[in-house]
Amino acid sequence: MMFYTTAAGTANYTELTDPTGTNGNISANPVYMNGMLHDYRPTYGSPAIDAANGTVPNYPLTDAFGLPRYNDPLVIAKTGTPDSNGNYPDMGAFEFVQTAPSNIDFTVSNVQGPSTATAGTQVQVTWTVTNIGSGTAYGPWHDAVYLVSDPNTNPVETYAGIALEGAGIVLGPGASYNATATVTVPGTVVGSHDWEVKTNVLGEIFEGSNTANNTGVSLSPVIVDLTQLVPGSGPLFGSFSGSGQSTFYKVIPNATQATEVQLSLNTGATGSVQLFVGGGYVPSPQHYDFQQVEFDSPSASVVIPSNSTQIYYVTAYAQTIPVSPSAYTIQASTVQFSLTSVQPASISNFGSQMLTFQGGGFTSGATYELVGSNNTVYTASSVFVTDSTHAQVTFTMAGIQGGAYVPTGVPNGTYTAQVIENGTTASLSNSVTVTTIPLTQAGGFFGTYQINLQAPQEFRTGFPAEVTLNYQNITGYDQQAPVIWISATGATLSEVPPTCSGCNSNFPLMYQSVSTSGLVLGIENQGPAGVLPAGAQGSIKFLATPTGSGNVAFTTQVIDPGIPDPLIGVEAAVSISCDTAGTAPRLAALSS
Repeated sequence: MMFYTTAAGTANYTELTDPTGTNGNISANPVYMNGMLHDYRPTYGSPAIDAANGTVPNYPLTDAFGLPRYNDPLVIAKTGTPDSNGNYPDMGAFEFVQTAPSNIDFTVSNVQGPSTATAGTQVQVTWTVTNIGSGTAYGPWHDAVYLVSDPNTNPVETYAGIALEGAGIVLGPGASYNATATVTVPGTVVGSHDWEVKTNVLGEIFEGSNTANNTGVSLSPVIVDLTQLVPGSGPLFGSFSGSGQSTFYKVIPNATQATEVQLSLNTGATGSVQLFVGGGYVPSPQHYDFQQVEFDSPSASVVIPSNSTQIYYVTAYAQTIPVSPSAYTIQASTVQFSLTSVQPASISNFGSQMLTFQGGGFTSGATYELVGSNNTVYTASSVFVTDSTHAQVTFTMAGIQGGAYVPTGVPNGTYTAQVIENGTTASLSNSVTVTTIPLTQAGGFFGTYQINLQAPQEFRTGFPAEVTLNYQNITGYDQQAPVIWISATGATLSEVPPTCSGCNSNFPLMYQSVSTSGLVLGIENQGPAGVLPAGAQGSIKFLATPTGSGNVAFTTQVIDPGIPDPLIGVEAAVSISCDTAGTAPRLAALSS
């Protein structure tokens, strides 16, 4: 049984205990096809669909109209019980069948829009909806607008927007309704397209098997273009209205030189942005040829190699935008062999030190050096070229190395950084300063990491809660990325898959299926995965599900790389009570 009313002050039940939630009874809007006209068949979105019990005594295999039971493919999480044929029946006398006969039949005609349009701008599209059926339709309903290329032979649709239409409209047999919508031109390849409209896309009007003719296409094409990024022409300006928004551009790179695209939120703005590039198609976070180097940053850059003069499409993506709107600049430039910055500008004389060289024209075959005031040259011990504009360059410093003093490393002083490629040198004078590391940062030969476990103040039995493991290299020199063992007593732990904009939809399941050992690697999200540079930090999220009413205890251990045994390491633990749900976070500092 299902009971639902919107009338204020109306009692749900009289002289009867409220049965909601027992024996299959629910209280929810049944979403009838047309309750005002006593049409009590469920339609799209009804909670009654696939929600009944197919094992009850005297169960009928058909509904009151004689229609067979039907599994609705749009209902993924079915709440009912299947019958002997595997079909989930609907609650009530009538079964919702998408292909059932209907006396309402919508068509779309006279689709019109502008003949030229630029992605990101707003335009007006008009069309006509006609009911060619013998029944009467009562609005409203929703229509969707698309751009479609090659609609007759190989149609490719790009969604532009959805509009609520027909509010208060009664559409009898043969009647028509003229619709209008303002939509934002979506990102698509340049060239000729058609406007396309699909009516009744959410199924508010039940048409049953009469939906094959719900699409109309404009008779005249629309020529779509994108704002062009011209290398060397200066920045363009835009703004993001919120997280998840994309804006689109095109760029034609130089055939003989790489092209760099740079995107930056305005100075002082917080948030993170991403860049994606596709050759001949508009990219998305899930499909692209090239992606930005930076991780979780308010600025992003991506390099297009110098091997083509075809049109490349650029998607600027707002990953997180705390304040809306957020203004940004975007520009393209030809990559010249250069060295424009070195970070950090100050490093210690202990251990290994990783520097980020930024400029242009970098290759793994180039030579990366520091040159002292006495012209002594110190060559990098290892180089990781992220792309032609970024290189992670590591130098061995003078000081204690493996328990012995190494006098041949880079001593204290101010240095010029330089890159040599094919006999050409790019340099940056006085860009790096080497100083003596304070003893408080030396940390011993194994090193020092800081591990912070952030968890709720209290847990509720059976309810998962997020626990965050934070790690940081608090020494003044590079260390191996720590292997961290985390375990829980009184709860089960499962690692939360990290955000992966370029991964397929099965990534979370694939990630969780291989992440069960309790061992995690504390990597830096930029640069070589096996190194955690001085001061670098990161975090890994877990879901902790309490298994009882006692305390939940967490234990973390940093595994000594010289003794690869998960039971040997530096251990710290924290215990948290498991009672009622709490809201205040608990931060337990666990140093090793």
